[in-house]
Amino acid sequence: MSYGHANKQQAQLEAEVAELLALAEDVDKGDIPDGMDVPHELAVRKDRIQAIKEAKREIERRAAQRYDKERKEYDQKLAERTKKEAPRCFEWVSVVWSSVILVCSRAL
Repeated sequence: MSYGHANKQQAQLEAEVAELLALAEDVDKGDIPDGMDVPHELAVRKDRIQAIKEAKREIERRAAQRYDKERKEYDQKLAERTKKEAPRCFEWVSVVWSSVILVCSRAL
């Protein structure tokens, strides 16, 4: 189940729970569809909502782990690339003394 689908399912189930609660109020008044066990239906949907919430937490945990791993790999590659490229990088500075121009280079 994807995170987006889990959100849709959770919203749908929460709407169904609200409908069942409204139906439960009607049951108290005596109006109930035949064969409908409102407390059981509520329990089933609440259990499904809880399962979806747990699945979403697991998806979030895995995404955080994947991000941390990929970020660490990226930082490591960037450090290696910087170490390799550093000796080739120079800043050229021109110094003028009267009519003599001296060009110096220094590593960054």
